[in-house]
Amino acid sequence: MRCILTVNFSPWSRYSGGSQRSTHNLARALARRGHAVQVVYTKPPWEQVPLPDALPYEVIWAALPALRSESDALLQPITPWFVAHQVERLLRRTGPAVVHGNGEEAALLPELRTHRKTPRFGFVMTPRYPALPPVFESGQAHRSGALRALFSVTHTKYVLLGRALAGADFICPTSRFASELVQRAYALDSQKLRVIPNGVSEEFLKASPGRDAHDSPAQVPFAIYFGRLAREKGVHTLLDALADAGPEPETFVFAGRGPELERMRQRARALGLAHRVRFMTWLDPKALADLVRKASFAVLPSLEESFGNTMAEAMALAVPVISTTAGSIPELIENNRTGVLVPPGSAQALSMAIRSLANDPARRKGLALAAQAKVRAEYSWDAVAARFEGVYAAALEAR
Repeated sequence: MRCILTVNFSPWSRYSGGSQRSTHNLARALARRGHAVQVVYTKPPWEQVPLPDALPYEVIWAALPALRSESDALLQPITPWFVAHQVERLLRRTGPAVVHGNGEEAALLPELRTHRKTPRFGFVMTPRYPALPPVFESGQAHRSGALRALFSVTHTKYVLLGRALAGADFICPTSRFASELVQRAYALDSQKLRVIPNGVSEEFLKASPGRDAHDSPAQVPFAIYFGRLAREKGVHTLLDALADAGPEPETFVFAGRGPELERMRQRARALGLAHRVRFMTWLDPKALADLVRKASFAVLPSLEESFGNTMAEAMALAVPVISTTAGSIPELIENNRTGVLVPPGSAQALSMAIRSLANDPARRKGLALAAQAKVRAEYSWDAVAARFEGVYAAALEAR
């Protein structure tokens, strides 16, 4: 089967998050399963993005009209035109295929079906936004005419996402929460919806388990947050919680990059945490997995999630997780069995959870082992790719 995946930015761009890593991992899994895979990423034409060696799929770059890869690039809504151009070129070169979009970059792909010289293709969408503006979440944007939102810069990408979803043969959100969200927001036909969760990167599945899973030391060497440093990830709430939690953990590591990095450094100094908090702004997946597995626990207090990639990655390494009840997270983590969940945005509840887990090695071990068993059994990318194969075949048959 020929598979063309699209997503804004790439896993190696200046701006990168779960959508980019998930698209990359799915492409790798599909290629290993014998499919011919191409991925259309976007970047400014002049931006140099080095690719890793031995990628099992072909990378195609579409233009992102910006000075550099940033999520708030002013002209980003133009990107769907460049993505559609590259996809059409690939279809004419390779013949029938399945096209799988992962966001608003796919808005113009349904229109390719009106071009007489474009070979037929199945079209699948995975919406990856963990939250939508209130007017969309309530469904009012659809009922009152979403075109009005088109003229609002803050809503344009959600209108474009709606165009892509409306033209898809099948829509595959990553959780029940995300499925209900987009169905309500865009009045989608429930027959088109198929929930398919993300997988866990092989670097995390193949790595050795975390240290607490084996020896449960009383001492906490360090705890960790890893992922994008953005407000919606709850990083400022985490800093406030650390200031209130007491001396344990003695060291806390933030591994990642994002728009809040400098403000977090300033906030850490203001809270008197500069001697306890370390910032590590870039690690490749293998090095990150090796770092995370050495942590006594991970704190990932997102305010919104459509799946929870980092939570699943920590769980795969047998590293106990403190997270929140936001979005889809309770579908992944069962409170007090495979992790600890607190209300999103509550520094006090987060502080209490940190103190409790730091002082209870037996509990850390029990949570870690239960979480690892769940993730390794249910969330490999090979299993996810197998599920997408069925959806792809149905989309091709429909066309």
